[in-house]
Amino acid sequence: MINQNVAIVVVTGVGPWYASLFFENTLVAKYLQLGDEFISGSGASIGKKYKVISGTWTGSPDFANGGAFTFEWADDGAPVTPAADSGFLSVMFTPGQEDIRPELQVKGVVGNISVYSGPNYEYLFGVLPSTPGASWNDPVEAANAVVGDYIACSNGKMYEISFLGATKFSEPFRVVEVAKEGELPPTGSATLFRPTAGWERYQGDDLSDDARNRLYIADMARLDKKIPGDKQAYIHTITSGEVSAKEFILDPAPLVPSEVEASVAGGLTQKNGPDFAVAGNVFSWSGLNLDGILADGDEIILGYFS
Repeated sequence: MINQNVAIVVVTGVGPWYASLFFENTLVAKYLQLGDEFISGSGASIGKKYKVISGTWTGSPDFANGGAFTFEWADDGAPVTPAADSGFLSVMFTPGQEDIRPELQVKGVVGNISVYSGPNYEYLFGVLPSTPGASWNDPVEAANAVVGDYIACSNGKMYEISFLGATKFSEPFRVVEVAKEGELPPTGSATLFRPTAGWERYQGDDLSDDARNRLYIADMARLDKKIPGDKQAYIHTITSGEVSAKEFILDPAPLVPSEVEASVAGGLTQKNGPDFAVAGNVFSWSGLNLDGILADGDEIILGYFS
């Protein structure tokens, strides 16, 4: 998991320590694994790192949100007793991902949501002409947002900002649903963020297949990691010759061409069929939605069984 906000409640012990662990997004609690680490976000232990060494699993491998867990010191220097954190200020991650951070991230509440353009999966947050559609916990941080940044809503789905007025979140703004499934964003808690290179908001299987696959593939590719039994991830850099030919060779060849998944690095997930096609080991886009879009040097993140 990458950068999941957690709360560490009622800490006891002298090292190792014991506490109750709560995930701000409760749906991802089940992805906790032995060896995951967290950076404390509270008290004298702020910025210090600790490792999970046991926990309350409801049935392998699912961890129970709010369950007990045991952790040990995983930082340099003399151990520091972790301070309790009930405000979800601590961050849980898989080792190696602690420095993968979003460039912009702030939590808040969204509301007054309506369909703006159904065919384009675009939604209006706020009421025209001037009623705002969001309130962020740190307005100064939120003011750094630009078109193209993302909002993750309480349904676990992402919406890309498509329009911001001169006063940004002090007036109505618009978003486009990333997965393009036609699901109206829910009112309530949300996170505004902008990923830097190498960072993805991975929430596991509770997202739509489209959004989940995009994040999973990018995560695995960037960490150069393969999980047995799951799709392998590859990155292909487009050449000028491939731009002209509008195709390239997949090596290794996929077992099932119709199940190849792809996204353009830094962009949205592409759909196998309308956006690109795979026949045998040939990935092509002539006459499809990617035609005229891909350029020399673009990176295609691919996921498939070989």
